[in-house]
Amino acid sequence: MHTRPQKTDIRTLAARIWGTMAFLVLVVVAASYFIFQSELQNYIEKEQSKSEKNLSLIEQSLKEEVELVTQDLEFFSRNPAYADYLDQTEIQNDFVVRKTLQAYGEIRGTYHAVKLIDLRGKEQFSLDFTGLSKGKDSLYTLPPSQMQALEQLRARDIFISPIQLYKQGEEVLIPPRPSATFVTPIFRKGKKLGYLFLFFDFTKVLSKLKNLEDKTDTRFLMTDRDGQWLKGPDVYDNFSHILTPGQAKNAQQVYPEIWQKEESLNEAYLNANKGLLGFKHIALSSYILNINRRTFEDKGYYLIALVPKKALVKEARSLLLLLLVYAGLVLLIVLPAFTLLFIRIRKSQSLLARQSKSLAEQNLELSQSKQKLEDSLKAIEGATKEREGYLKKLEKSEQDLQLAQKIAQLTYYSRDIAHEVTEWSKNMAEVFKLDEKNVSVQGPRLKKLIHPEDYLKYQRKWNEAIRERKAFSMVYRIYSQSGGVEYLQDTAQPVVINNRTRYMQGTIQNITERYKNEQALREAKEKAESAAQAKSDFLATMSHEIRTPLNAVLGMANLLKITPLNDRQRDFVQTIEASGDTLLSVINDILDFSKIESGRMSFEEEWFEVNQLLEESLQVVAIGAESKKLRVFYELDRDLPEQIKGDEARIRQCLINFLNNAVKFTQKGHILIKASVVKEATNRVTLRFTVQDTGIGIPEKKQQDVFNAFEQADNSTSRIYGGTGLGLSITKRMVTAMGGEIGVESKEGKGSSFFIELDFASKPPSRPPLSIKPLSLIAEQGEEAKALRSLLVTANIPHQFISFQGKQALAVLPEHTIVLLLSTSASRHEMANLATALAKDHEVHLISNVHRKSPALAKVNIINRPVKLSRLRSITYPLPKAEKENMPLAHTSKDLKILVAEDNPVNQKLILLIFQQLGYQVDMAKNGLEAISKCEEKTYDLVFMDIQMPEMDGIEATAYIRNSRKIKVQPIIIALTANAMQGQKEVYLKAGMDDYIAKPVDFDELTALIEKHGKTE
Repeated sequence: MHTRPQKTDIRTLAARIWGTMAFLVLVVVAASYFIFQSELQNYIEKEQSKSEKNLSLIEQSLKEEVELVTQDLEFFSRNPAYADYLDQTEIQNDFVVRKTLQAYGEIRGTYHAVKLIDLRGKEQFSLDFTGLSKGKDSLYTLPPSQMQALEQLRARDIFISPIQLYKQGEEVLIPPRPSATFVTPIFRKGKKLGYLFLFFDFTKVLSKLKNLEDKTDTRFLMTDRDGQWLKGPDVYDNFSHILTPGQAKNAQQVYPEIWQKEESLNEAYLNANKGLLGFKHIALSSYILNINRRTFEDKGYYLIALVPKKALVKEARSLLLLLLVYAGLVLLIVLPAFTLLFIRIRKSQSLLARQSKSLAEQNLELSQSKQKLEDSLKAIEGATKEREGYLKKLEKSEQDLQLAQKIAQLTYYSRDIAHEVTEWSKNMAEVFKLDEKNVSVQGPRLKKLIHPEDYLKYQRKWNEAIRERKAFSMVYRIYSQSGGVEYLQDTAQPVVINNRTRYMQGTIQNITERYKNEQALREAKEKAESAAQAKSDFLATMSHEIRTPLNAVLGMANLLKITPLNDRQRDFVQTIEASGDTLLSVINDILDFSKIESGRMSFEEEWFEVNQLLEESLQVVAIGAESKKLRVFYELDRDLPEQIKGDEARIRQCLINFLNNAVKFTQKGHILIKASVVKEATNRVTLRFTVQDTGIGIPEKKQQDVFNAFEQADNSTSRIYGGTGLGLSITKRMVTAMGGEIGVESKEGKGSSFFIELDFASKPPSRPPLSIKPLSLIAEQGEEAKALRSLLVTANIPHQFISFQGKQALAVLPEHTIVLLLSTSASRHEMANLATALAKDHEVHLISNVHRKSPALAKVNIINRPVKLSRLRSITYPLPKAEKENMPLAHTSKDLKILVAEDNPVNQKLILLIFQQLGYQVDMAKNGLEAISKCEEKTYDLVFMDIQMPEMDGIEATAYIRNSRKIKVQPIIIALTANAMQGQKEVYLKAGMDDYIAKPVDFDELTALIEKHGKTE
């Protein structure tokens, strides 16, 4: 009886074992399949990524080649000799032109030929680099159909032909070489003369495709948009549509998948019958820079990357074989072990099941009873905790409310209007500062507590709120229990029932402490404003008191300097002048620092030119730099706008601070200031102004400290180099106030680079007309030569750069060229000899610090550093009308009637001497009253009016003169003052004065004022 059940159990167990084994095999096979698919996909993605990178490299290489051709085409088109060929002007140096062009083509190594075609389509000039035209004297004529495509070309337009095989006439170059024709028109004085053809060799680009094939399993191909092979699967397919038309399949037939895509799809990857196919559409016209338009339909080309199907199959087989081996090993190891484990587990489970079955039945009833009892207890416990939680929250809320009322000194009330009964919160007495024993349930009688001066207003506003059913709010005073005065903020809202105001509910807050604090704050503010005004008045007075004697010191030094002096006396005068300038600089720094700290510095918005800003900034430090034999120059970004709008004076002050520091801390080398574009938008531009030097540098840990007031990189700096340490602090604060950024980059012992970035309104850049005069620059490689070339580019002056090699430069210098010679590290004698030798056959301009020409340099034009953009333009351009208008004015008439009102005896003597030195006779007044009397007695053209004078100051005197009926002809009144505080000029102009000059008086500034307001001869 027991045998059959046992056999049944064994069969069931065996069936389960084999079923489990079958399931495990299925899992292993499925896992292997998914791993195989994943690895194969990874392989495809890797190959695709490689193809993408290679196609991008090819495209980048093609882009660089096209950009170089475009630059060469634009450079050649500016050569005056080519215009001579087309204008049928006699060419004096045809041999030199051809030799120069032949050398250029050999260096480039990527051109087939250069041709000049006139407007009739006839070839006027041809230079072939392939030898195809050797022995052929006849010049061919371009077909009319091709000329029609070129007739619409304007200046700087570029025409590009499709890539074809290079041929001369109808003869193809053997071996065949791919070529594309780049064409641009040539103009002279606005007239089109013909066209410049440049035949570019594309062999180098197609060779890169072949080189990539040798390194990978991928094949790289190239076709035009119609599917014709430029670089095909077989070398015989290349340009087969030209060499053997109709005898070979094109790419559209071999790879139809590409041409089935939408025309707007420029790049894609897909699985084709022949393998993994990737293509990228490129257009040569998209790589052309700085052209206005294109005159042909650029269909473009396809770059194709093909991973052959056999490579994919080979990789798939390798992966599949490897996975099958791994799967077999897993099954051989796991299945026997799993079978034994399964048998043991089943035996254990069977035994445990029999033993636990009876135990489970016995405990079932006990568990059910116990569970019911626990559920009941939990329900009771939960209800109790919930009730306790609500009570605690209620108690906590009440405590929080009382604490908040206590902290805020706030009490709540509700007043019944009909019954005149008020209910208060518990802390009412505390808010009112009353004894709780003396307060009834209805609260205090407000009529007795409110200050008599506030009660009538309180009663009026309270009745108005009830009557008009609106909110009530008022601050009033009350008397506390101690007799003191408390300030209360009373706020209430009406409660309307049946269209009647029944209650007023509100809060009263004791704001005594806040009121006292606000009162103290107001008093402190008034004191601070009074102190600030006193400080401003003190600085204005100190400025006047210091500048007045300093005016005499510097003025007398200037007058003494122009008298005959020996070397020792001249040294003494220069020392006095330098010390006075240093003192004046310190005073100006302190005044600027005070203006910024008080927030009184304002900024103007005017249009100005960037190159003029840099030139004027360099001119300020040029003499100091020259005394230390430092070279100073500037560099301009080609994309700078024509004009920008901002505070030119403040920006110049920042740059001069940078430049003064650069001169101070640089012992040898150069100082460069440059302007570059950081970011552009419509009519907006962000510019960076940078001042670089080769000075002592700043340690990294000290670089940010130099922008702090009275802070320098080293404690010994002020002793060695001088200065207050305020310049950079003032600069930073001004730049920050203008919304800009400031920074420094420096290496100790190797120089520093300070920069500011500011945002401006801008006018688009306008390129000046192209110079027709050839220019050659001879200079050493370096920063100064680089900056000078940037100025030539900005002035639109094409030039040839020749590295300085002494007299060897004569051998490579083209004929009929203007020579711009930059003085180098060579000796002055050597530079003079070279300049003299060049001047025999050329117009020579020498950039140097020579102020007196030697007889040997009689034929050489000297350009002093720093070089100005306008000076470079004058070399190859006629002087523009605008610059003629800005030339110095004619001498002012010496018959001007001038009156000076000045109370200081020393300054009176100084001013008389200054005007005598300038050639003018002046009258002197000691105060405002005397100035009025003289103006009534005599007609004056100019009146220089001091501000602070005894008896009557300059402002009062000016007002009287302007309103006087006795003065028939009103003079030009110019403020002459030592008060240089911000805003003073505006005060003087508002008082009726016409202009302003500060003490110490600068000779050039005084002369400019006289020329501006005086009568010219």
